[in-house]
Amino acid sequence: MSAACCLVEQEVVDALIDLSDGLAGDACHLAAASGVTIVLDEDAIPVAEAVVDAFGVERGRELALHGGEDYELCFVTDPGAVDVAYFEKKYGLRLVKVGIVEALDPGAEPSVVLRRSDGSRVALERGGFDHWSEGS
Repeated sequence: MSAACCLVEQEVVDALIDLSDGLAGDACHLAAASGVTIVLDEDAIPVAEAVVDAFGVERGRELALHGGEDYELCFVTDPGAVDVAYFEKKYGLRLVKVGIVEALDPGAEPSVVLRRSDGSRVALERGGFDHWSEGS
């Protein structure tokens, strides 16, 4: 919690959310609230070694994108706004750049896309836990 407070107090974040619904789901929340497209880089998405060992790389990435209870923070900031080395030393948290934010094309809806290793893009669905579904 103190790491999130520091980012906000230093006014270096444009948007911040805790990842409780998987990276794709919560990035969709950020995109919708901000009116942007978020492009996640497939190769940059962190997946724990134990998860890769248990499920493989592809399934591990799917779990990172659409699983829940991640207990991580996702934030948007300008390049260079956060002193990564200082932040990691002070809070003991590793920062990972997982993508970029793009302005919407005229008439486009906010979205999240996954940029594959080959440069192709795939639209991501919200996924994750839906707090407002009838089955919740």
